[in-house]
Amino acid sequence: MVSQVYSDMVARHIQPSLVTYSTLMLAHAFVPDPESCMRILEELKRGGVELNAVIYTIVMRAWAKAGKWDNVKSTYELMKQDNIQPTKLTMEVLRYGGSESVKE
Repeated sequence: MVSQVYSDMVARHIQPSLVTYSTLMLAHAFVPDPESCMRILEELKRGGVELNAVIYTIVMRAWAKAGKWDNVKSTYELMKQDNIQPTKLTMEVLRYGGSESVKE
């Protein structure tokens, strides 16, 4: 369903805003479908969109929900490479991931 909304927007030549992209990513994160979140992140980067901590944190949350803690950490590293400052929520995702990986 989420992919269909995006496809419809593209077919109608509607240029999504950063808010639209983040909403699509949140929907993917909820499922969770972190691979789709990463595809959107990569598309934004290719398009030269100025990214922010919210976008990266959504991707991190999607990976966390899928239980892929290594991917949470690698997404955080990408965020740091892009000189994006983490938010409190970003740090909470990392803390949650750290505590979950201890339980495994």
